[in-house]
Amino acid sequence: MKTIIVLFLMMSLLSCNQKENREDYYIMGISFLKNKRYTEALNAFEKDYSENKNIQSLYKLVDLFIETGDIFNTEHYLKKIIDINKDDSFGNFKLGLFYKKQGKYNESISYLTKTISNEQYQKDSYYHLIAMFLNISEEKQALNLYKESVSIFGKYDSTEYFMFKYFYSKKNEIYKNHLSWIIENSSNYTFLNGVVDTFLKDGIIDEAITTLETLEKKFPSSIDTLLTLGQIYQKKGEHDRALEYFTKAEQQDKNSFLVKLSFLSEYIYFGEYIRSEKYLAAAIGIKIESLEALMLGALLYHLKGDSEKSEKLWQTVLKNIRKGEKVPYKENPLITYYILIRGFDEFSFTKEEILQLDHGQNSQLVAIKMEFLNNSGFYSESLKLYEQESEWISGNDIYVQLFISYLFLAKKEEAKKTIPKIEKNRDIYQIWYDYTIDRKCNIPQDIEAIKNSPIFVDIYSDCLVLQKKYSEAKEFLIKYIQTESLNKENLEYIKNKILKINFHILKE
Repeated sequence: MKTIIVLFLMMSLLSCNQKENREDYYIMGISFLKNKRYTEALNAFEKDYSENKNIQSLYKLVDLFIETGDIFNTEHYLKKIIDINKDDSFGNFKLGLFYKKQGKYNESISYLTKTISNEQYQKDSYYHLIAMFLNISEEKQALNLYKESVSIFGKYDSTEYFMFKYFYSKKNEIYKNHLSWIIENSSNYTFLNGVVDTFLKDGIIDEAITTLETLEKKFPSSIDTLLTLGQIYQKKGEHDRALEYFTKAEQQDKNSFLVKLSFLSEYIYFGEYIRSEKYLAAAIGIKIESLEALMLGALLYHLKGDSEKSEKLWQTVLKNIRKGEKVPYKENPLITYYILIRGFDEFSFTKEEILQLDHGQNSQLVAIKMEFLNNSGFYSESLKLYEQESEWISGNDIYVQLFISYLFLAKKEEAKKTIPKIEKNRDIYQIWYDYTIDRKCNIPQDIEAIKNSPIFVDIYSDCLVLQKKYSEAKEFLIKYIQTESLNKENLEYIKNKILKINFHILKE
């Protein structure tokens, strides 16, 4: 009797050890997989299935191969699971997703259809089936499945978002029903943000703002939402609203590069250069290679009248710009102003594009727009721009461009009355007026202070030619192009003048 009891105890212990070993392979595999020790995990799960036929290990092997991107073994083991049990929900669902990613929709649909009654996979199965039927333009089938899913468990984020995207792309008004549900009920940041991106891409600003305001309520600390709202209002020219949102963003993250950049732009629009300079230093301190920050800095220092710093930042741009990289003027329209100032030959803008450029509350930006319009021969548009903003704009640059508009529109009296308002190099504009209106060469004895002005150079060389001082005119122009940095158009203009003077010299 004693012997039988001892044998029974020994067999029980052996049985327990075998059970413990069976569990150990699976537990070890889970641990290895968690720590991304894939080879050890593979061996452990295969050993567990080989010895114990534990279907859970096959499931984990599928997860392992999906995680490591092993397409061949993913399909192999999923089919192995289906061969064991054709109704296995895990196998059917995963194989359905596998074929969907491969673009094999018919195979995917056949497997996923088997899992729509399984509570664990039901929602996702309906979502993927609806998405595939829409992708193959089987709208009727998709809508039937959609109604069926809603009757079972109601509406939910991922399906509503896909339906919104699909019907929006088809210009079908049905999209509005799904959009309303998402805005009212969804708390999924990715989907709400996706709606914003969709509207911004198509320039539907009001809808984007509505969705962003919903995002702000649901995710009040999202700096991306706050910055996007600020940037939209900035582009709409509503700078007080823009500043409000940038301030909120700064409260969430005082060290954000994008926050610094946003304030830098906004204060340029307000003409507050001291504050702009503070945010420029902070932005470059965070991201010194940013072309956007560097070009905004070049614009800022030009507006401040510091040409040396402006040029230095531009040269830094040239050093940092990579081959094939584009100047980010479309991302930040303020950069267009710097391009207009420099007159880069590779950039061209239409009258409409310039008129649409927001100038905020900055007189100097208005003057740059007027200068472009005048240089392009759009004198009436330049004058109209001035008249639209005349209540608040002022300054030397404004009056210079106003004088030019009047002069070329033959508004003699208006041009004459504008001259006294010009503070810097007023003599040049008096000379220009006299030469244009009365063909008088009213040249002062001392031309040192104004000899490098393009306007004076043009008139003075003409006056020398009128006086038949051809060699002196030629020498003056050659010296000018040797000492001044001219864009291609101006350089060609001066060269043509020299060529004409040469004809006069040859005649003599």
